[in-house]
Amino acid sequence: EHYIKHGILGNEILIKEGLPKHARVCSHHTGVGLTRETIEKQGLPLPHKDFVPESIEEQIICFADLFFSKASFKLTQERSVEEVKKSLRKFGEDKVAKFAKWCVEFKEV
Repeated sequence: EHYIKHGILGNEILIKEGLPKHARVCSHHTGVGLTRETIEKQGLPLPHKDFVPESIEEQIICFADLFFSKASFKLTQERSVEEVKKSLRKFGEDKVAKFAKWCVEFKEV
């Protein structure tokens, strides 16, 4: 499967295991969240709906996940705030702004 689908695939596994709350966190943690509009514009192989973190738990997991690059598969090497911002910038300044807001909220400045 395409890597972008890992959240919804994990969601399916956790639902089968009887963990629906955990499943939602899994499907809503990619980037700073994926909107239906983004999915459609980019032609991503995902259902055309919003996958945006809403609960504080979802937001914290989404935020924490951004510090570890899966693209380079160096999961033991934490990225800096500036590195995360740089990686998000290619998806739009709105994504960088959302991350910056989380940095303040979660004291990661």
